[in-house]
Amino acid sequence: MQLTKFLDKPRWAADLDLLGPHVRPGALAWALLLGGALAVVAMGQRRSDLEEREQRAQAQYEHAQRLQRALLNRTRTAAAVQAASAPGVVPAADARSLQAAARLAARLSHPWAEVFSGIEQAADGVALLRLDHDADSGIVQIDAAVRDDQAAWQFVEALAADGERFAEAELTERQPLDPPQGEFGLRVRVQVKVAEPRTVPPASTIVPPAARAAVPASAASAAAKGGRR
Repeated sequence: MQLTKFLDKPRWAADLDLLGPHVRPGALAWALLLGGALAVVAMGQRRSDLEEREQRAQAQYEHAQRLQRALLNRTRTAAAVQAASAPGVVPAADARSLQAAARLAARLSHPWAEVFSGIEQAADGVALLRLDHDADSGIVQIDAAVRDDQAAWQFVEALAADGERFAEAELTERQPLDPPQGEFGLRVRVQVKVAEPRTVPPASTIVPPAARAAVPASAASAAAKGGRR
């Protein structure tokens, strides 16, 4: 009897309802569930489409790379065949490239230390702030601080007077220093063009040795006579 009493369900347990009242989901809940499911399906389809487009784009890119390599190989082969068939003829484009390379080599071999020394000599009473030079064009940009406009023009005239180092000098910018830095009240920018090197490589140095060897001696002699005329 005592054991049966303990095994029976207590009265308070019958009154306890952990699940609460049973409520049926409404139409709005079903609509939200259906909308979420459709959104998941749509996102999956969109991701699949994006992956497919990415694969097509990658395939097109690889195809374009193969075509580019094939075209480059054909161009190199054609150039090699042309060079082998006519070793004495230098294409016009190659000749221009060689001439440009020769001019650049002359610029790089220019005594830039002497150029900068000339700028320092002309900068009497001028504070040099920055020098920026382009070896290809021979242009030097000079940023400096000067007392006034008169000092700026004196600096430009001193550079222009040095014809051995500079072909031209020009004042391109001026602006007041605010506040002034000691005795200097202006910041100016001067552009100078470096004079051409005294020694220019002869034209024969820009022709490949194989091409020069292939030119007949009579043709070279005739060209030399024509040049003297």
